[in-house]
Amino acid sequence: MPQPVTSYYCPGSLDTSAIFAIFIASLRAVSCAGAIVVAGLWMARRGVLTRGLSKGLSQFSVKLAIPCLLFTSVVPGVSPSLLALLLLVVLRPPSDFRLGTVAACAFYNTTSIPIILLSVLQQTLSRSIFAELASPLLFLSLQLLTYPLLQWLSSAGESEHCFRAFGESRRPALLRRIFIPSVLGICLGGGVGLFAKTLMLPPETAPLGWLFISASKLGEAAVPINLVLLGAALSRRPEAKGLPVATAVGIALARMVAMPLLGLVVAYGLTTAGARFVQPYVAVDPFWLVCLIVTCTPTANNIVVLCELAGENKHTMSAAIFYQYCAAPILLPGVLTLYVAFICHNRESIHGDMLL
Repeated sequence: MPQPVTSYYCPGSLDTSAIFAIFIASLRAVSCAGAIVVAGLWMARRGVLTRGLSKGLSQFSVKLAIPCLLFTSVVPGVSPSLLALLLLVVLRPPSDFRLGTVAACAFYNTTSIPIILLSVLQQTLSRSIFAELASPLLFLSLQLLTYPLLQWLSSAGESEHCFRAFGESRRPALLRRIFIPSVLGICLGGGVGLFAKTLMLPPETAPLGWLFISASKLGEAAVPINLVLLGAALSRRPEAKGLPVATAVGIALARMVAMPLLGLVVAYGLTTAGARFVQPYVAVDPFWLVCLIVTCTPTANNIVVLCELAGENKHTMSAAIFYQYCAAPILLPGVLTLYVAFICHNRESIHGDMLL
């Protein structure tokens, strides 16, 4: 009798003990990230991590470390074969934060927080053999290619100032917003993976393997640097005078509870009625982990800039994001447990269908 094939993220069948083990692993992942965040907060409070130093580290992370991390994640996984208004009524936000409330619930953090969670979870939950087969960051890279364009397109309709950014005279500025360093890193990694992989892999013997190793080392710095910077940012509490408690709580619950649950509903629909649309990835656990994990992250920080361009209250948006990060250590372990349990159940269901 054939043995059941379980998910790579589950040590066995999805029973009570497995769910508890998933929760512990999720809690360990969040705690690991939280410990580094606390270190950054402590350094900022002690005056070690000054605003100038934080800005320099942030530029290093955004323009070099994260692109290198995405580049080295894409190269091994890419090959030519890869080509084959209800919310406002309930929360009652201030009049100068109505559009901002929708944006806070809709636009999630796509770069630093998902990269952190995926990196730590992959190490905690996956089998080593699976880590060699696929990286969640490969699937995250595909999403990151389109997100900057969608984000700025959606904001362009909110104010004349944003709309003018799409005119002929502002075209270079628009291109800079779309082709951000992380997108360039992904595109470069995809190009190398498709047409010049043997020049870099295996890195021990390939002619340009030394360059791949260097990029890997720089990419490894992205996660701890971003966690330290997050801690430094949380050490400075934003002004929250214009943000009612009900609105702050509502945004946090909508962004980090309601949206993840909605993501689970969509994922379930894709695994059943929409299975034909994701047939190549229906049994690939990291694909589903990426699809789900981006729905539970706090609001993206650059929404503060878009909020200001649209004439909304940027200080209120900063406060809303701040409180989401405060709620993350409480909400994320439970949400991540639901995600991984769904992935394990999906794998068991696929195996059961194959046995029928």
